[in-house]
Amino acid sequence: MRREIEINGFKGFLELRNGKGVVRFNGSEYEVEILSKDGDEFVISVSGERYLVRLIDEYVAFINGRLISYEYIERPPIKRVDGRTERSFVGFSKEYILSPLAGRVVEVLVKKGSNVKKGDTLVVLESMKMLIEVKSDRDGKVEEILVKQGDVVNKGQPLVKFVQDEK
Repeated sequence: MRREIEINGFKGFLELRNGKGVVRFNGSEYEVEILSKDGDEFVISVSGERYLVRLIDEYVAFINGRLISYEYIERPPIKRVDGRTERSFVGFSKEYILSPLAGRVVEVLVKKGSNVKKGDTLVVLESMKMLIEVKSDRDGKVEEILVKQGDVVNKGQPLVKFVQDEK
């Protein structure tokens, strides 16, 4: 299996076969091996160092107790409660910041027209009694805020729209 992935805003590639493989990020390559699996918990080895990984959902995981967001770039279809499959939110272009999980908007920290830097917190979500900071994955200017405090959002739902690059 070879997949393009994004972890906390950094893009890379994951190649696994029979529980062993490599992860490539920023020109570096790391050997990866799944040592054990119990449901949604894994013990993995990355270049000889062990990590406990617990998947929260399809977009959030704990790695050694640290919350991270991840996604496969080629997102699977979303299953709806009524059993139908849809690709909602998948078609949004890169000028949107999407919610990494379902939750409630606790705070919106930016306004329309705000200039933000990569890593700035844009929105704070609450899910399962945890607060999750949704950070910007780029430098840019906010064109539109698509949520407000108290809104309930789905994972993959657009939260903030950036001004599209003029390039």
